[in-house]
Amino acid sequence: MERGPSPRPDPTARALFALALLFGLTRFLRLGHWSLWVDEAHTLHDAIWMLVGDPPAYPLGYLAVRGVVQLLGGATDEAVLRLFPALCGYVSIPLAAWALRPAIGPTRAAATALLLSVSSWHLFWSQSARAYTLALALSLFGGGLWLRGVLGARRRYIVGGLAVGAAAAFAHPSAALLLPAWVAAPLLVGPLGGRLHVRPPTLLLTGVALGGALAMGGWVASVWGTYENVKGGSSLAHFAATTGWFMTPLYLVGAAVGTWLAWVERRGEDLLVALGVLVVALCAAAAALFARVAAQYVFVLLPWVAALATGPVVRLRRPLLRLGWLALLCLPAACDSALYFTLRHGDRPRWKEAFAHVLESRGAEDLVLAMHAPVAEYYLDPGATWLRTQHAVVRLDPYSLASTDYWLRRGRRLWLVVSPEDLAAWNPTARGRLLELLAQEGRLESQYPVPWTPRDLLVQVYVIG
Repeated sequence: MERGPSPRPDPTARALFALALLFGLTRFLRLGHWSLWVDEAHTLHDAIWMLVGDPPAYPLGYLAVRGVVQLLGGATDEAVLRLFPALCGYVSIPLAAWALRPAIGPTRAAATALLLSVSSWHLFWSQSARAYTLALALSLFGGGLWLRGVLGARRRYIVGGLAVGAAAAFAHPSAALLLPAWVAAPLLVGPLGGRLHVRPPTLLLTGVALGGALAMGGWVASVWGTYENVKGGSSLAHFAATTGWFMTPLYLVGAAVGTWLAWVERRGEDLLVALGVLVVALCAAAAALFARVAAQYVFVLLPWVAALATGPVVRLRRPLLRLGWLALLCLPAACDSALYFTLRHGDRPRWKEAFAHVLESRGAEDLVLAMHAPVAEYYLDPGATWLRTQHAVVRLDPYSLASTDYWLRRGRRLWLVVSPEDLAAWNPTARGRLLELLAQEGRLESQYPVPWTPRDLLVQVYVIG
């Protein structure tokens, strides 16, 4: 493997890239098998209905889902809803190799694509009806232009890359975190001792930053205001813990080692990537001081972190050591993806199975109360697309809990579909009341565990009456 960028890939690069494309096909494996989860139900509702009235602030993902639904004759099953995100996830794998090649060379770029393809985190979002992989693909295209502009002193590429990066924010606003990084990183890498061999266009970058702030400032403020109101409860620890888990400690440690080696050798291209990652991470951490920020909001950093993690291959001269380093990064991730497809049930609560049991077993007069009510509406009323308000199910929350006595006095049998993880977030009084009700009057009809995950994804079905 080569020390730095080279114009032609060697056989190792071709083999790694072919493996990446092969593993990437898992994005389409069992695409419709996993249960929908609540944010995917919201995506379906918003794609069909919000675009008719008041469009969302970042509409690209919803437009794409709606387009696929219309193209396939109005079908809204899980596989249809996830088809476009899966395509974007697959495309992002070769895009990562193309985008990062000017900075790290073809072999490391191919290795980066391989790390992306075996990541269960990338797999999860590729199989979710959300816009994260669309934002990732657009940001990689923009990042590839930006790198070529900075490293080749081509101003049009820099401006074009930042423009595409701004477009990515309209798929998901988390992609906007890359924009300050792409402005700041070239300005910082020179004083840190990088060997970029070009002088970053300071005036141009400053002008673009000011222009972008004026053009997008109102949109950013509006999106942030909405997010802060909805996602209260700031926690820097939550952001750090979830990012460490999903980005994986191996990738993060590998990226730290790669960055340290780049600093020792003053490899400016790697330092440019590392500074971009650092700026995004700091921006997200700052946001976590005011609102609840989870790992998915830095999902766009995954290929850049993976690129840094491939850095040690430029120092390892023996082929077996190079292969060993990549195996250390790839094999645990590949095993994690294997668990995703088997024991971990796609890392989703098994709502589909729970509501299938309820649908088959309930009587005509029975009432269903369920957490994650939009998902319940989707499964209990097949074909429904208006999911943010429910007709086939009563939302089970602390406010509706008091109504259970009313229905029981009228002789109606109740089915309660419960998520213990969600129940833990209830206030103590309401949680104690529900647990007492289930213990004294309820019968555990069935339960659907999901082992080997950091979250409690268990779903339980109780019957009362």
